[in-house]
Amino acid sequence: PAGKYNVRDFPILSGNNDVDIEITDRTGRKEHIRFSVFTYPELLEAGLSQYSYSIGLPSFQNGFGYRYEPANPTFVGFHKWGITSYWTGGGDLQTDKMQALGGVTQAFGTPFGSFSLGVGASRIYAQHYNGLAFRARYAFQMGVGGARRQLGVSLGYDYRTPRFLNFGEGPSGRPVSQEVSAQLSRE
Repeated sequence: PAGKYNVRDFPILSGNNDVDIEITDRTGRKEHIRFSVFTYPELLEAGLSQYSYSIGLPSFQNGFGYRYEPANPTFVGFHKWGITSYWTGGGDLQTDKMQALGGVTQAFGTPFGSFSLGVGASRIYAQHYNGLAFRARYAFQMGVGGARRQLGVSLGYDYRTPRFLNFGEGPSGRPVSQEVSAQLSRE
């Protein structure tokens, strides 16, 4: 239909996309615009930030209401930066007076797929209980059999030392944790 369009509103698939736009004017003259665009949900445009910073008090359900702990304020925050259109970096932190959990992430988009890496650390202050974690992800998607079908491959690896804890967990003595994942999808 006739009208104004914004290329940002077109339904672009995740991954590498070859876009062919055909424009027909009122006289029937046709013009083609062709370009490639790479999209990956973890990437931000160069110069853009995505962030959230919060401070609050832990709460516990107490009958029909909640009880708050004013002696233990908690900070939760993350910040991601679009370094280039193909590279986004970020960091996160959760902390209170008893423990902390933080990490850094990097996401990269290439014509051969998207890669993300993350490293995290946790600490319970009073017990000097420290742990580390590592995460790596790879994803590749491509159009097959027409513009509306897509084939995707994703691979992942997660590693946690025995003392790495999610925020709010206590010491557990669990073994080293490793997880490998793979997924093949067709839409």
